[in-house]
Amino acid sequence: MRMPTKPLELPAVQFPIVYHVGSRPRQRKQAGLDFGGWQSEDGDTLSVSLEPAAWRRRIGSRLRGKPTWALVRRDGKPGTFLAMGKLSSRLRTLLLTAAVEMRFVVPGTVYILASGDYEQRWYDDRDEALDALEGAKELRVKNPRLKARPGWLPLPSLLDRFGYTDPKLWLVPDFAILMVVETLKLFDGLWWSAATDPDPRSKLKDPPRGGIFQSRLPAWTAQQMKK
Repeated sequence: MRMPTKPLELPAVQFPIVYHVGSRPRQRKQAGLDFGGWQSEDGDTLSVSLEPAAWRRRIGSRLRGKPTWALVRRDGKPGTFLAMGKLSSRLRTLLLTAAVEMRFVVPGTVYILASGDYEQRWYDDRDEALDALEGAKELRVKNPRLKARPGWLPLPSLLDRFGYTDPKLWLVPDFAILMVVETLKLFDGLWWSAATDPDPRSKLKDPPRGGIFQSRLPAWTAQQMKK
């Protein structure tokens, strides 16, 4: 497949200004180290949104007392973000194929343990998944079931990039796409119109948000907003 070389070939959204709630925007090295192992789709990007008040309500006490920053590009142009929610399956496959070629991930099999009692658990090792299934049965967990499906497994380059030793497998494709798009310098970052938890029973839903690539942060300026 031909790799897109222009932003117009991939779905994009543009914003003249975005907002970050938290510490002063800065470049950092590894998301896994910075956030104590916390993992989300935005990886090591700088989290931004159009609705800082909504983010404060969503995150709660962790953002209490934290300042809000308004970010604009230094060249006066709007920020351009890859619209993750608008990626077709063909484009996702194309980007993940590029991630394989760049040695960020390899295709493989993932095993998902689901039940009526707790959230899904993902494994990349069949024996470990089977042991977990047997353990769930011994504990009389309600209706445990294990299913295998094609997935993407992280390689050392991805693990080193984010500082994770045990990344959540459902996030690996987004981490890989993040690395591909940043490497190709097509966008300022990624944008999620409504990121949701992979567990279908979860009611958690984030407000629309984006992430500015670490390599693109020098192209932006941040101004602290008055309370």
